Amino acid sequence: LPGIARSLRHTAPTTWPIVLTRTPDGFRDWPLLARLANRNPAALTLAHALVPFLSAPDFNEMVTQAKTDEVDEREMLRRLGGALQSSAPPSWQLALALLSAVGEIPSEVLAVALEPEPQAALGLLEPLGLVERRSGGLSVLPALLDAGAIRPLTAQERAELMPAVARRLLTPIESLLSLEPEHADRVLRAHAIFVELGDMANAEPGPDFPRGVIT
Repeated sequence: LPGIARSLRHTAPTTWPIVLTRTPDGFRDWPLLARLANRNPAALTLAHALVPFLSAPDFNEMVTQAKTDEVDEREMLRRLGGALQSSAPPSWQLALALLSAVGEIPSEVLAVALEPEPQAALGLLEPLGLVERRSGGLSVLPALLDAGAIRPLTAQERAELMPAVARRLLTPIESLLSLEPEHADRVLRAHAIFVELGDMANAEPGPDFPRGVIT
């Protein structure tokens, strides 16, 4: 996508102030954003991710309007989150929506359910700080949820992608009768997904849970 590489080159520090080089469309008013967001690190992350999608004039207009409206820190975060959700490409939105729906999960499990473009988006979301890698896998930055930066899965996406994630979680498991300790969390996560989907046939513990995956 145009501007992605440029955005990633502007490595943002974890604390304010952030200094970006001049882009073709001008400078962004980071100092004003810092004051309105009370130097919240999540605001910095969201604003940094917006660089490829929101021009400097549009960014500054949003920040200036927020100042006029006398918004507080939480409202500034919500405006940044709304801007990201509305301007980020569909592949980013889908990757974040699925990861938000399934919670912390190994990256290879998430990737198998996604088409190539959303898969590639995962590789960009992490260096931008929108996705965190922990010992258990990937998870979205918690502040994104409060900021309204992540749309929910559609009914069709949920029906197609969530079962694929659950089945992928269970791929390394050969039998529930000889369950490896490191696989217990995978079984519990898959069970929770099937229950959430109302698929009690596959959620039912037993020798063929879920049907056709574990023998």
